[in-house]
Amino acid sequence: MQLSRSLSIPLSISALVVALAAAGLATAKGRDHGGLPDVDTHIERMTESLGLSGQQQEEIRAVLIEQRAKLETLRDQAHSEGRSPELREAIRETWVETKERIEASLSDQQIDAFRDDRHEHRAHRRHGRGDCDGEHGEPEEGSEQL
Repeated sequence: MQLSRSLSIPLSISALVVALAAAGLATAKGRDHGGLPDVDTHIERMTESLGLSGQQQEEIRAVLIEQRAKLETLRDQAHSEGRSPELREAIRETWVETKERIEASLSDQQIDAFRDDRHEHRAHRRHGRGDCDGEHGEPEEGSEQL
């Protein structure tokens, strides 16, 4: 009897760990560890809403991959050195540059739709948490996201 009870506790703990891990994966589906949509999810959403061509998908994918690398470096810097006005400005500049590079790959009609989508997502996020754009993870003016 003691043996079965002593085995049931580790098994219960293991089951709980597996359940929590599965719940975490379900919650984070389509997002990287920083909460940003992963590149493929982002491209899929943009393709659906903007009708991206294959060439546009590849151009924007390259921009997003580069953006994520820059943001990860800035996040690491913030964690090791602390947040500073200079760091916030570097993050903001990364978002502005990304937006400009994405728009350079779009037609005028797609740019209008892209901007409308961004405004809609910002409004949605303001109603919720209010600190960043849900679709693109872009910080609102005057705020930061690390």
